[in-house]
Amino acid sequence: DHYFLPRSFLYGMVQYSHQFHHILQLPSINTMLSPSSFLSMIPSRNFFPPSMLSSPEQQRPKDLLEAEPLVSSEQDILLGRGTLHAKHPGNKNFYKIVDTFIPRYHAAKSKSEKSDLLHSIYRRVLAAGLRFVKHDDGDDRTRRVVTKKEAKEKIGHTMRYRQKLHGQKACRKLSSSSSSSTTTFL
Repeated sequence: DHYFLPRSFLYGMVQYSHQFHHILQLPSINTMLSPSSFLSMIPSRNFFPPSMLSSPEQQRPKDLLEAEPLVSSEQDILLGRGTLHAKHPGNKNFYKIVDTFIPRYHAAKSKSEKSDLLHSIYRRVLAAGLRFVKHDDGDDRTRRVVTKKEAKEKIGHTMRYRQKLHGQKACRKLSSSSSSSTTTFL
């Protein structure tokens, strides 16, 4: 028995060798190997970079972006301050999601409850097809998808800010309605 495998396979995809029990004939520069010599060429686990061995969620998005440029979309939640970020369609969708969780966040008693709630928001945001994006350090022209930790920090900041903002709006509504009602009775 001999395997016919392209050299690129031997150098890049060797970790899948257990799946090839039959002879492969692929068009390219082929190398003929016996099963025993093929198996002896499989490198140890330490040979592969961590990005190849970890799951996609464990991989740092910046590592992935080195291979291909990030194309920005309206589904992006832009990290940053100002009206440019606040009025972006992705951020508006994000604020709608966060606003639905404000009563539960306000009712949460412990830090772990709030942390669980932030994780729920994170999952909801990803399920909605949104992603957290920010400018690369020192370069305003390029963006990168942020880590899960950075995304949760953004969710926490936004939650606290929106909770405070909604509290102020509620107070203004109460004060304006009470002042208008007192003028009506005078």
